This record gives sequence, structure tokens and C-alpha cells, in this order.
Amino acid sequence: MPFRPSPGETLTIDGGTYRFMAHPAAPGTVYSQEGRQGVVFQLQASDGQLWALKSFKVPFGGPALVSQAQQLAPLASIAGLEVCARRVLEPGQHDHVLQQHPELKYAALMPWMPGPTWQVVIAQSQTLTHEQSLYFAYHLALLLTTLEEQHLAHCDLSGANLLLPGLLAPPLAPPLALVDVEQLYGPHLAQPKPLAPLSLGYNHPAEPHGLWHPSADRFAGAMLLAELLGWCDAPMRALASQTSYFAPEELQQPGQRYDQLHHSLSHHWGPQVAQLFALAWTSATPSDCPSLADWLEALAKATQGSMAASTVVSSAGQATKLTAAKTVLGSAAGVPTVVGGAAQPPVPPVPSTQVQPNSGAARAPWLMLAGGALLLLLMLIAGAGLALRLRNGDATTTTSNPTLTDSSPNPVAVALDPTATRRPRMTPTPGAMEELELPTPSPTLSPSATPTLEVTPTPVAPPALCSAARTRLAPNAVSCYNTTLEAQFLQTGYEANVITLRNREVLQANRADPISGVWTRDIDYATSGYSYALNDLSVIRNSIELLLEGVGANGVVPEGIFANQSDYIYGQSWDSMPNLIHAVYTYVAKTGDIEFYLTHRSKVLSIANWIADLDTTGDGMPDRDIFPYGYYNSAENGPLHTYAIARFYAAYNEVAELEARLTMGTNQWHERAEQLRSGFHQSVADGGYWLEGQPWPIAWKRADGRIVSVLETFGVFAALNSGLIGPEDARYAPLVAALHERLPALLDSSVPLRLALGGYELDVRRTITPPLPQWKFDASAPWIVGRAVPAYASAGYPDDALRILNAYEQVASGGTMPRLYADSTARYGAGREGSGGSWEYAAWFMAIYQGHYGLKMTPAALIVQPQPFLQVEDDGIGNVVYQDAVVQLALDPARYVYSVQASQPITIIFRPMGRSMLLRVNGGEALPEVVLDVEPGLDYVVESLDVG
Repeated sequence: MPFRPSPGETLTIDGGTYRFMAHPAAPGTVYSQEGRQGVVFQLQASDGQLWALKSFKVPFGGPALVSQAQQLAPLASIAGLEVCARRVLEPGQHDHVLQQHPELKYAALMPWMPGPTWQVVIAQSQTLTHEQSLYFAYHLALLLTTLEEQHLAHCDLSGANLLLPGLLAPPLAPPLALVDVEQLYGPHLAQPKPLAPLSLGYNHPAEPHGLWHPSADRFAGAMLLAELLGWCDAPMRALASQTSYFAPEELQQPGQRYDQLHHSLSHHWGPQVAQLFALAWTSATPSDCPSLADWLEALAKATQGSMAASTVVSSAGQATKLTAAKTVLGSAAGVPTVVGGAAQPPVPPVPSTQVQPNSGAARAPWLMLAGGALLLLLMLIAGAGLALRLRNGDATTTTSNPTLTDSSPNPVAVALDPTATRRPRMTPTPGAMEELELPTPSPTLSPSATPTLEVTPTPVAPPALCSAARTRLAPNAVSCYNTTLEAQFLQTGYEANVITLRNREVLQANRADPISGVWTRDIDYATSGYSYALNDLSVIRNSIELLLEGVGANGVVPEGIFANQSDYIYGQSWDSMPNLIHAVYTYVAKTGDIEFYLTHRSKVLSIANWIADLDTTGDGMPDRDIFPYGYYNSAENGPLHTYAIARFYAAYNEVAELEARLTMGTNQWHERAEQLRSGFHQSVADGGYWLEGQPWPIAWKRADGRIVSVLETFGVFAALNSGLIGPEDARYAPLVAALHERLPALLDSSVPLRLALGGYELDVRRTITPPLPQWKFDASAPWIVGRAVPAYASAGYPDDALRILNAYEQVASGGTMPRLYADSTARYGAGREGSGGSWEYAAWFMAIYQGHYGLKMTPAALIVQPQPFLQVEDDGIGNVVYQDAVVQLALDPARYVYSVQASQPITIIFRPMGRSMLLRVNGGEALPEVVLDVEPGLDYVVESLDVG
């Protein structure tokens, strides 16, 4: 039966006497607060200190609370987690009190935290000043960041579980506290059973039934932080629901409350804070939300340049206490240990000696001012020191959460790992008040290769550019490689396939198809090529947006949408998911339209999570053998496929780059990509994709153990293009040598390039009626040329790249390009399918712009690494639009020199031409790579050195 004490009744626990206190508003009633998991009673010890006794409801009590209390105890040294210091009443240790009150079995005694809950503040519409909003939000972000950096999470954040001692008069320390910590996540903590359902108004719609993982606090924390920050705004308070700002059904839905809160955040705290809120609002899962460190960084920035920094700190040492009390889980006993500060016993000391958070010392006003002034001074000093070190080229120290600056210092050359994704130039936010420790340098940075690059007049003349590329009035980019074919392919492959569907101009797959429509696969391949040359991507955008509108709640992307169908077509094709992610990434990288990604972010993240959910074992590798079709969908294959792994790897990295442009921090998607890459490079016996003695990876495998080991060209080239297989891998050299050796066989057809060396066995043929023709199982597909040419060129085989492209151009000059083709010498006889398709002609632009000229557009920078395979007089490209700039590239392979000029400031990553290892920009220092924020109208002349 429930425990029902009377006011004044006493308990004796471990020799201490505790008296149940009467409610101040109802003297005849015990002061208690009931929550979802139990009832909390206020007790007073004989020394006058206040304590809380929590009696748990079924099924949340039990013996597991005893070991949990021991594991939570060290966390009590973190300001705001004082309730982690608790003593559980267990049989054998507390029989005296349990014999009197058996209903208190496994109840927990802990410090009483004073102050109103945030829920009460909302319900009573209490007012916060501008300074108070920042004060409480900053301390909450600091507390949650401290947890998240140690891979901990509260897992039940809500207004009811956030207390605000700092609102009392006089204010108490800590300024805020979290309660109901029984669901706290940690690497060495046992998962509570059952998990309590999440609090309404703060639960992420994707995970409404309980959370227990390191990122569990990101969404609820974002909602609490946004409420705290917006509460100083009267219009926002006026719109609040009853016990939280948003009604439960409003979460992640458009509406007046969202619009008002977003406006309040932007108006009072700036666009970075508003954007963090928007990213959490549009997230597919809590893990996709910005980190709590991102919030902390934004709030630290909000304190700079104002007197708020000296008034928002409640007492001396509170911020440093959080730092000193950081915990590291994983001690020998499996119990957290404290880094810095005094060691904590596994259980609280005798209550009479317990130091209480509401002691008089915490109330001294002069300490509040002194502490604030001291922290402000330290903040300015630390910020100046970091800025000085970065200006002097010291790359050994960096902040964990840098922020973008509107202006850039003098150009700095940095050497990056070729496979790494570079963030835009960033400088640290001076000072953040929490004094978080600085990480060690990223392994992708080479401090020895980061001197300041002095741009001096160069003795090397820039190459000449053909007259066609110098025509500034051209509507699209113009390459000097073959201006005639380029114009022909744009007209035949792109312009002739623009149609109107659902009241929008979109790109169809092939004008010869009997039914017009938009295919996800074709839009991906078309975007990959035409985006280099087109200066207006509105048709591409419309096509992508139309497909995004068809993404299901489970992240499944439609295969397409067609004029004769009222709805989208879903055909269990696994490649639709990475296809659409890549199309979004390519569009945003080209245009810089990050708002497009923000608008559709929840859809993109749901697609990425569909890919991630193919892994059920946590090793990073897909193991769910579902959705049996992809390209090539005439064969039953599935996502356990080298082509799939390459596309998934690229998709993870692309989502990571898009997220980085929004949050300016690291995220989980790069980690997933690296885990996937590591698993792929294992042998088949160990779960990977490589057979002993075979220089190429298997094509695919099935859950029943079947393996298709044929050399499937498009899968291998996709792996090389994406970096899934790179020069740093031991398997790279044997693979590219095998591709070089077998190129004659891959080109042994009048149309390039073979789908699979020697063709497929017919037992992989998809079962449909009527049966698919056999010739398709030893056919060639011209679109593969777009992937093959850059792969051969970057591997050091320019003659092979040229040979492939020549074969492609010969077919194109003789008439329309087929989608699939097999001649009479093929294993299963001759056949032909399709003509005039958009993606067949897009392959030429991939081969030329990405291969010969070495351009790669990313959201953060334009990468230039020419791999020329043909000497062209006055070679180069003109009028290439990249984000806000028009770019000209001139190329002189004979001198190993190229030059770049941009009409607007953009970031460019310069890399050596061909097989060179070093370069020099405008006569500067020889480096393996140079990253510059270029000045408009200035020629950047790049000499490639160490030419072998």
C-alpha cells in the first residue's frame, strides 16, 4: 500500500533522525511531490538540513537501485546533480526502518533541492529578465554538455525535472538542478527496466516511449534551452501552453508557437541560436539534433561584449566546479571516478555532516559579483591567447567547438588528409565560461605543414584560356576540351528531357520513354554530371524536391513519380536512398543553398537513418538483406553489395558535411562512415567484402551465404570515387593494377563500359513475367564511363581514361546513346535498350569536369585537382558557377601549371596536378595542399612540383 506519513513523524536512518515536514500551504499535510516514478517527501534532519525521501511506484523500485546509487554517487560533485548523492533503504542494511515501514523498501534518501520547477514557472507565467534567461540557459547547457562529453545523459529532461534555486530570494547555488536521475544513461550503468515514458512536451516524436543512449538529451535539452531563452519575451510567454511551451501534439509541426519562439530566439540571441533550435525541430531522431556543446558555444558567444557575463554567474567557482567534477566512467570497479576535486565516497556521509547546497556562503552577493568579474577576465585572457596562437600558425591547440567568422585572416595554407572533409576557416570563440579542456589535434591535421602562405608575385605566367571559355555571357559553363560535344550533350541529354510534371519543370529520364516521369536513380546520375556545367539548377531543384515530398515516414524513398500514376512508385530499390541524398548534397554544394537542406533536413536524416538501420549488430555493416533491387535491378542483389557500401559510405559523409555546415561541429555520420569503411575492408570470412587472392571486392553477398564474386565495374568505380577504397589502403594498388590489366576486356564492345567482367551468371536474374532477356546479363552501360574515367585518371592511368572516353565519344557521334547495349560477341548475344537518356550524357560531364579538370564541389569548398589525360591547346573551363562565384580555370599540362580566378570570395582547396606530390601557389611555399579564401579577380597560379 502507499506510504502515508503524517507531519512531524520521524524516521531513523543510519543513526540520523529525520522529521517529515508539513506543506507550507497546508499545515496538516506532509510536504510531498508526486511524479511518474514515485512520491518525494521533504524531511528535516536534526541539524536543520533538508532532505528528500523518494518512495518509488511499482515497477520502478527494486534492488537494482542499490547498485545504481553507488554508481551515481561520484556524479553528485557536479553542480546541479546533487541528488546523485543518495542512500537506498535496502534489506539487511536498514531493517529497523523497513520493519516499521515495509513500503519504503528501496526508497532513496537524497539532498532536498529547493526552488520552483521550470514547469511551475511556465504554468504561473512568471517573468524572466533578459539576463536571467541567459543565466539559466547557459548553466543548463553547461551541465548537459558536461554530461554529454562524458557519454552520459539524463534521459528524462522536462520542465518538471528542472529546478531553479537561482530564482529564490536570495538566489541559492547551484542556480539550477536536475532531479529524477534514475534513468541516467552511462556506458557502465545498467539500463533501468522499465524505461519511464518521456515527458509530454519534450519527447521527440520519433522516440516517444523512452530513451537510453548518449544522445538522449539533445532534443529535450534543445526544447528546454529554447524555452528558457525565449521566456524573457512577453509575446512568447503569452502563447505558452499549460506546463510546457509546446503542447505535445505540436512538436515538430509548423505553427504559431514555433514561429514565435524561433523569432524570439533570433531577435534576442542571434541567428546561430535560432538555427540550433530549428535543427533540433527538424531532426529525424534525437541523435540528429545539434550537440549540447553546440548550444553551449552559441550561448558563450551571446555573453561576449556585454555586461551579462559579470551578472549571470551566481557564485564564485560554480563554473569551475563543473569542470573539476567531470567524470570518466570505467574505473576498475565499474564505478565513476572523479577527475579533479576531492574524491567522493561511494555513498553519502552521515547526514549530520553532509554539506548542503543552500549554505549561507552561497548567498553572499559580493561573491556573485567577484566570481562573475573573475570569469569574465579569464574568458578574455583565454580568448586572446587562443587567437594569438592561431595567428602564429600553432595548430596544436584548438577549441572543440569553433565558430564561423564573417571575415577571414590572411590566407593560410593547411595540409589535410586527402580523404578528410575540411570545414570552413574558423576561429575560436574567446573564452567560453566553462573552461572545458581542449582536445588534442585532429589526426587529419598536420601541424608541420601549416605555415602562413605569403602570396607573392609569381614568376610563372598563368596559362591561356580558349576564347570560347572566355565568353562571360555564356549561359552555362564552357570547357575547352570539346566545346562542340559539350553543347550537343547539354541539348540532347538535358534540355530535350525537361518536362512539366505536377506543375513544375523537372528532368525526365529519357524522352523516348512511353510514359514521362522522374526517376530517383536518374536524377542522381544526371545531377552528378550536369551540375558542373549548368548555371541554373532550378529544374534539378524541382526534381529533387518532388522526390523528397514522396519520402515515407520510415525514410523510404520512392523510385519515381510518373504522369500516368496518381501516387509515387516504391519498388524496394535500396539505391533510391543514397541516390536522393547524393542529389541533395550535389545541389547544395553547387548552389550554397543551405536553406534547401534545412527545409528538407528531417526527410534527409530519415533516409540516412534507414541506411543506418540496416545494421542490427552495431558493427557498422549492413546485415538486413532487404530491398533486393538496386542498380543493376535486372539482377536480384540487395544492400549487402559493394556498390551499396560505396553509396552508403558516400551518403554518410555527405550528410556529415551538410550537418557541419549547419552546426559547425562534428557529428555521428562521419563516425558511421569510418566504421562502415573499416568493416568493408575485412575479408569475407570476417564479414567484409574481399576474397583471398582476388584483387577486387566481391560484387555482393546474400543473407543465405551466397556470394557473387564477379568484377562488377560500377561498384568498384563507386568505391574508388567515394574514397571507400583509397591510395592509403593496401588493397588499392593491386585493384587499380587489375583494372588497368583488364581494361581491354571491359571495353570489348562497341559501347563502353561492361557492367561485369565476363557477365553475370543467369541464376541472379530477377524473376518476373515475361522473363528478362538474357543479353542484359553481359551488357555495357555508357553511364559507367562517368565513374570510370576519374577513377583511372586519379589512379595514374591517364591513357586508360582517354581510351574509355574516346570510345564513349565515338558512340555519341554516331547517333543516340543507348542505355544498355550488348553486341554479338557478348556472352548471351546482342541487344539494345533506350536512347537519348539524361544520365547517359551526364557521364561525359563527370568524366571531363571531375576527371580531366579535377573539380569537386563540396558545401564548404571547391576542390581543384586536375588529372588531365589529353593535351588541349589553351585548355580550361570558363563561367563555372560555384555558390556565389563565377570561376575560371586555365590548364597547361605540359608545364604542370593551372590557374584559378573567382569573381567572389570562396574557399578553394588546391591540390597538385596528376601524380605530383607538392604544389606552389603564386610562388609560395611547396606544400601537399593549400586551402585559401580567395580574393575576387585575383589569379591563383598553381605549379605542381616533384613530377615523376
